[in-house]
Amino acid sequence: MTIRAALNRAAHRLFPLFFIFKYNENMIKNVFIISSIIVILLMAYVLPNIHRKNIEKTKSASSTIGLTSKADWDAGNSSAAVDLNSSSGDIKLLSEAEISLIGRTTSASTDQSNKGKVIDGDIDTYWGENNSAEIWWKIDLGSEIEGINKMRMYNYIADPGTVWHFETSSDDNSYSDQGTFAEAYQYSQLTFSPTISARYIRIRKPEEICMPGSCGGTLHNFLLYQGGIATHTSASTQIGSTGDAARYVVEYQGFDINETEPANTTIDYRFQLVNSSGVSTSGWTAWASGDVANLIISYPNQLTITQAKKDAGETYLQVQSRLTSTDGVSTPTLSDYTVNYHTNKPPNTPVGE
Repeated sequence: MTIRAALNRAAHRLFPLFFIFKYNENMIKNVFIISSIIVILLMAYVLPNIHRKNIEKTKSASSTIGLTSKADWDAGNSSAAVDLNSSSGDIKLLSEAEISLIGRTTSASTDQSNKGKVIDGDIDTYWGENNSAEIWWKIDLGSEIEGINKMRMYNYIADPGTVWHFETSSDDNSYSDQGTFAEAYQYSQLTFSPTISARYIRIRKPEEICMPGSCGGTLHNFLLYQGGIATHTSASTQIGSTGDAARYVVEYQGFDINETEPANTTIDYRFQLVNSSGVSTSGWTAWASGDVANLIISYPNQLTITQAKKDAGETYLQVQSRLTSTDGVSTPTLSDYTVNYHTNKPPNTPVGE
C-alpha cells in the first residue's frame, strides 16, 4: 500500500470522530445559551417581585384627621367656660361658668373628717373650728386652671369679725394672697380682674386675738368661677391612631384651622406628644396663633418622634385650644381643625411571589 493510500484510509476513519466532536460542541453551546436565557428570564421575574413585595411592606402613607363635630369635641376635655351647645359643632366661650369641684382632693389643718363638706353642695354642712389658732382649708384642682374670675363662699352662720385669706399656688409650696373676705350671712365673694390661674387654693384664717367663745370660723360651701378664658384639649388618642398595631406615626406636619375671632377675642393653640394614657415626657409647646405650616419644623424639641418616644408609645398628638375674650361679651368660635401626618410600618423579610 502506498503512503497516499494509507493517509486516505486514516482520514476516512477519523472524519466521523471529528464530526461527532463538532456536533457535541455545538450542542453544548446551544444548551448553555438556552440555560442562560432561562436564568435571565427567571431573574427578570423573581427579583422585581421580591423588591415589590418588600416595598409594599415598608411603604409610608400620608394621613389627615379633622376634629369638626360636637362628638369630636365631646371626646376631649373642656374647662368650665367652654360652650359646646349653643352652636353644634363649634367651640365658643361662655361669659362665666362655675368650675366643678366634685371629686377634687381637699386637705385641712384641722377637723379632718369634715374637710370634704366645703364642696359637697350643702350649705348646712361645714368645716372649721372655734379657736384662736391659725387654721386653713385647701383644694387641689387637679391641674392649672386659667381664667378664674370669681370665688364665692356660702355661710349659714357668719361671724363678721372673722377674716379669711384667699391664696393660690401652682406648686403647693409658694402661695399668693389674692384678697381677704369676712364671713357674711348667705355668702362672701371676691372677684378677680384680670383673671387669675391656679392649681391649689388655700383659704386661711390667721391666728387671732379674741375673747373665749368668739374665736374661730367655719366654711360651708365653696364655689369657683371661670370667665373670659377657657380651654379645650383633644383626647389622648384622637390624633395619631392608625388602625394598625404595626403602623405608627413618624411625623406631624400641617395644622389648619377654621375659626372666627371678633374684636377683643383670640384663639391660641399648643401641642404635645402623648401615649395612649395621655402621658407626655416633653410637655406642651409654646402657644401659637393661626395655622402652623409644619409642626415638626416649628417645634422640633417637643414634636420630633424619636426612637425613645416611639418605644414609650408617645406617637399621638394632643391639641389644646385656648379661647379668650377681653371684654367678657364677645366670643371667638372654633369650627374645626385638621392635622396632616405621615405613618410607616416596619419592614418584613422580603418574600418573592
